[in-house]
Parts: sequence; C-alpha cells; structure tokens
Amino acid sequence: MSLDSNLVATFSQDASQFAFHSGSVQKNSIDIYPLDASNNYNVNSSLVNNVDYESHDLKASDILYVGWCSDADDNTQNGGRTKRKLENDEEVQKARTENFFINVFKDGQIVTFSTTGKDIINIFRNKDAIKAVDTYEGHIWTYDSDDCVKKLEYNKTKPVKTFHLIDGKGEDVTHFQILKYEGENSNEDGIFLALVTEQKVYIIDPSKRRPTTVATFEMFGALSCTFSDDGKYFSIATIDTLTVYDFETKEAVQSWDTQAERIGSVRDLIFVLTVDGKISVFKVTESEPVSAIVATNSEVIDFKQIDNDVMIAWLNVNEPNFKLLSVDNILGNKEIILNEGVESTEQNIYHHVEDKQEDKSIEDEITKQEKKEKTKKLSKSEQTGLNVRLVKALSKDQDQSDNMPVMSLLSSQSWNEERIISFIDTQLVTESLVGSVLNKVVTALDEDVWTENDTLRLWLKWILLLRNIPNSTMHDKKPKKHMKHLKSSLKTSSESLPILLGIQGRLDLLNKQAQLREELSLLSVDEAADNVAIDQGDNINNIEATETAENKDEDDMVYINGENDVFVDANDFTPVPEK
Repeated sequence: MSLDSNLVATFSQDASQFAFHSGSVQKNSIDIYPLDASNNYNVNSSLVNNVDYESHDLKASDILYVGWCSDADDNTQNGGRTKRKLENDEEVQKARTENFFINVFKDGQIVTFSTTGKDIINIFRNKDAIKAVDTYEGHIWTYDSDDCVKKLEYNKTKPVKTFHLIDGKGEDVTHFQILKYEGENSNEDGIFLALVTEQKVYIIDPSKRRPTTVATFEMFGALSCTFSDDGKYFSIATIDTLTVYDFETKEAVQSWDTQAERIGSVRDLIFVLTVDGKISVFKVTESEPVSAIVATNSEVIDFKQIDNDVMIAWLNVNEPNFKLLSVDNILGNKEIILNEGVESTEQNIYHHVEDKQEDKSIEDEITKQEKKEKTKKLSKSEQTGLNVRLVKALSKDQDQSDNMPVMSLLSSQSWNEERIISFIDTQLVTESLVGSVLNKVVTALDEDVWTENDTLRLWLKWILLLRNIPNSTMHDKKPKKHMKHLKSSLKTSSESLPILLGIQGRLDLLNKQAQLREELSLLSVDEAADNVAIDQGDNINNIEATETAENKDEDDMVYINGENDVFVDANDFTPVPEK
C-alpha cells in the first residue's frame, strides 16, 4: 500500500500476517501480527514481531510503500515446513507459504525483510526516483520518474523485466496497480497492469516482449480498480463514484455514489473500503449496497480475500482486531457490526450525563464536548474526507470559478503541517493542480499577509519546497503580479519585524511597570486603612472599658437607712398654701 497517511495497515497475500503502524511520529518501527485460525485470530502481544528501522539505519517516516511478497516453492525446495491433510482418503502435501515484508523508501531503496521483520533478505536501489510500487506473489513492480517499469524478484538485485511506457508517457501517473485477471484473454501470468493518469486508466498486458495496451477507459480522478473473479467486469473507483464496465464492450453497466479509498472483488461482489472507515458491498445487478460492515465507534482499516471468505481488520483503541467473514454470511445480513456490544460514543455520553446530571456543571460539559470535537477532527475518516472534498473541489474549479469553496477547505484549521506535506506529495501531482492551489494561496496571502491563520503559510511553504513553480504560473500575468506583491509584502514584513518586536518588548515592559505601580498603590492604601482601623479600634475599646467600669461601680453600690432605688419627688408631699 502507498502511504498517503502515516497509518500502515496491510495484510500479507495469504492473510496470515498483518503489518501495522499507528501513525505515531515518535515510533520508528512497524509491528507484524501473526494470524492463526486456531485461536480465532486473537493476537497475543507476546507473539507480535517488530521491524526496528533504527537498528538498520532506516527511518519509518521515509517509507513510500509497504507490501508483501510470498514464495510457496521456496519452502519446499529448502526443506521448509509442510502440512498434511486428508481429502477423499488421499494424503495431500501442501507447502506453507512464506511471506516477505517489502519496504520502498523515498531515496529509491527497496528493502525485503524476513517474515518476522527482524532480518533483511535483500536490498535493491533504483537509480531514478520511484513514483509507484505494487507487489504480486513473489515479484515487485515499480514505476519510476523515467517512465520505466521494472519487474523484480523479492530476493534478487537484477530486474527480471524492464520496459518503458508508451501509453501514459509524459502524463502524470496518479495510481499504479497489478490486477489479477482470469478472463478469456488472460496471459500466462494471469495479471494485467493498471496505469492511472489524471484523465485515463490504461490496462496493459506486461507478459509480452513488448507490452501492449489492451484497454483504455476515460475516467477522471481514478483511485483504485479491480476485475471481477471471472474477468467479465472491470470496476473503477473515483473520489465520489464507483463505476462498473463490461470489459469486453467497454460499456458502463452500473454506477453508485460512494467515497472509496480502495476496492476489491470477491466472486461477483465489489468490496469498497470507504473514507469513513466502513466497508460497503455492491453487486452489479443491484442498485443499492447489498451489505455493510461497520465497527462501532471505530474504523475498518483493511480487508483481504481468502478463497470465499474475507478477512477484516479494524481498530480497537489503536490496536488492530481481526475477524473472518464468509461471503454467505455477508450476503445474509444487511449490516454486520464487527464489535457488537460496544456502545457508541453518543450512547456513552448520554448515559454519563444522565447518571450525573444533578451534580454536573456546565463548564465540564463544554470541556468534554470540545475534547470530543477535537478528537473527531483528528480521526482518520475525517482527515480522509477533507482530502477527498479538496480534491473534488479542485477538479471542478481549476481557477475558472469562485475561489471560496476551495479556499475554505485550504484554510481549514483541521490541516497540520504533516497532513499538508502528505497531501502535496500524493495529490498535487499535476502542474494544473499545483498551479491552482498555489495561485489561490498566494492571492489570499497577498490580500491579508498578516492573517492569524498559519495554514495558508504552511501551504505556500511546502508547495515551494516540494514542487516546482508551474510554467503557467510563471508566465501568467495575474499570478505573477500576486507573487510579486506577496514577495514585496513579505520583504517589508521581515524588515519591520525587528522594529515591531522591539516596540512590543517596550510596551510589555511599560505594561508590567504600570501593573506594579498599581499593585504598590493598592498595597499602600490597604496599609493606611488597616492603621486607621487599628486606631479606631483602640478608641472604641477604651470607651467600652470606661462604660463597663462605671456600670460595675453602680452595681456595687449599697443602700442604707431605708434608701432604695425608688425615686419619690418631694413636691408631692409639700402642702400648697391657701390664698
């Protein structure tokens, strides 16, 4: 699989092993999970092998492609292990397939690791930059910048076959795939090569001395393709549709609206791994999906056909889980839930709020919701969906309509530097797309060079670093004018930056001084108020003490000679003189 994102998730050709890397930048290794039907494909962590790139002076971040090669004959020739089983009272000896983990790096190195990933079996270095890779059985197929296709054995340093492309030469190749074909005109190898450009899909027979193009399909933005098991139908997935053609007549016989990431055929069914981490199952004779495979609160990350069964891998808290489903089981259910019994995120939140509604504050609920939204933005399905929407908007726009739909996607806060680099490397592969994005970003920055949104500046930085400026942009007056204005604005900004930083430093210092003065003045007022309060307190205490003493003296008085506390006015007893 080509690494459009940091996530590595791919089955070996017999689905007995699974390579996985969660996408952590700090982790310089890939885990290899052994899968065994005897324990229902449950993985014991102690049995997981590890490809340690640091020990081989390699970096996982430099990987362009990962895949698998297999060699069933290699075991029998070298005394490898075999298994025996009885079929119709006859003993059948069946060789055990050995898998080899293939890594292709950006510098042109093709490294073959052993089945456990601990040892390097072979290293091949291509002189030209490798643009696309695929594997089939024991061979590695590469397409490089010289329009050269090479067929390599996993354990050899010389190509088995080399040829240059005729159809598709000079075009920007967006996808490269080896397809199993068992139709009427199949070759001895039973494979065709699919070469996908921006506008066409070429089907090439590579078995002949001079490879020939057996079919051409006009299709914009193809992402993945597959033949039906009988070779009658050929399916192509684009960013928003899945179309099935009759391979003999080249006529479209069925089409569905779906956002596919990868497709594959099993019998007369087409399995589509969608951008939101689900599998939709289609049948040519049906206008709607016949089944869907989902993982509650998680994502399906890969699938692989094994005879009439399908092996599914999905994420369970950053660890892969596996399940083998029969085709009959899939057809018998409209929807299959892989981790049935696990509550969805919405249900968990509802029950949590319901149980603690009385004592839960509004602030905690808001924080919880913000965390949920942030996690959703960083999920794989949302990231892939944003990529698909941007590609679709660019394909419809091409600098001929309003910039707003594209600009709103380009300036989205969901982008980060790593995702922008990945998108430029995998999606902006034609001059027209590079020029379209560059012109829009430059125009937006020219209008507001001081924008607080760093996303547009990251787009400009990495487009200039990873891609050459298209001729259309260099010679077109309007983009050239915007580039000149932006360069002038950036120059002025860079020259004024030290002055502004000095002014900002002085303002910060004055602000701190003002705050300190205010704090000191408040402190002085508080001390004066405390002193006044103390003085007033002393006076009040003295008055209270005096009153208490007087009251005490009065209480201690003793009355004698019949005096008491009853007051009698003497005038009441004085006789009034007669007139």
